[in-house]
Amino acid sequence: MVAAQVMGQANIRQNLANLRKGSGSYIWCRSATFPHAAIQAFLQGVMEFWQTLLHTTQFDYQNATPLFISRLLVSLSRGVLQKGWKENYMAFERLWDQLNNHVLEEIAQNWVLELRKDLPEDDREYASRVKVVMFTATQIQLWQFLMTAIEFAHSEHELAEIAAGPLAYFLRKFGEEFSLPLETQAQSNSKLVQALGMIEATMVPESVWQQILTIREESAS
Repeated sequence: MVAAQVMGQANIRQNLANLRKGSGSYIWCRSATFPHAAIQAFLQGVMEFWQTLLHTTQFDYQNATPLFISRLLVSLSRGVLQKGWKENYMAFERLWDQLNNHVLEEIAQNWVLELRKDLPEDDREYASRVKVVMFTATQIQLWQFLMTAIEFAHSEHELAEIAAGPLAYFLRKFGEEFSLPLETQAQSNSKLVQALGMIEATMVPESVWQQILTIREESAS
């Protein structure tokens, strides 16, 4: 187990070097190569190494670029999400708690810019980062991400992409407990109301759908 952790940390160091160069190299955990116990040890090494990064003077975490941080989060989350180990989500929540707000804002804005350019899916560098935000960020941070993306959107196409992806996911997962903030924000945010108008009944729980209908009716009156 210790050997696997050491190997994992060595791989992470190499990937960090690649990420700093902008190569986008990702950390992969392949079940065909490592037995289950070794993969668990690898992931444990990943998380321990991340914690080391946050407290070392050799890594200028606060001044790391949003692109570098988002690439690192993609790298770390892919192993966790591939294996479906939900117990690691709490660890990712702790990581997100230590990020500056500008990281989420830049990911949101760059993603919308990619949508605006109508790039082919394979060329959308930030699409995978949005999935990381969706699946690993906290409720409040995902909401912040959504508000930034919606505010930055300039067209129905961009709002439709936001609605069909992260907004629908947020409403499906958090909509029932987030009903009051949603209603309050909708009263002064016409773009949010427009995005909610693109949500379909099959995307969200019934109670959330009823609230969306109410918001639409109130905005139309």
